[in-house]
Amino acid sequence: MVKVKDTYVYIGDDIYKKLPKAEQKKFKELDRYYKMCEWAEYMELDPETGEEVEYHEWGGDKCFKDIEDLRDFFGDDECWTISGTSYERKYEVFTGEEEKVYEDLSKWCEKEGWGNQLRIKHV
Repeated sequence: MVKVKDTYVYIGDDIYKKLPKAEQKKFKELDRYYKMCEWAEYMELDPETGEEVEYHEWGGDKCFKDIEDLRDFFGDDECWTISGTSYERKYEVFTGEEEKVYEDLSKWCEKEGWGNQLRIKHV
């Protein structure tokens, strides 16, 4: 049996704005995402020749595993339209009731066409 030490909840702007001010204060801003097409894929150039020497894809971060995961989170079809902020909160005890609140807000975001804006990670 795996023992869960902590639970991290990651939310987007639209869920964050729906929370009461007291709850908002319990989250910290994790990262802002803007014009991700510049980071989704890029070529590294040789400084002397100007030739393309290495291809890179954005490899994710603490919240997202890759660009597709980020696009799903914010509900954007194209990486250049992504614009948003992720917030993080660490729970030592995370109840099913709290999870339901976030899942309901996530469903509301999806219905509005804003992605699901929720990631829950158990560590």
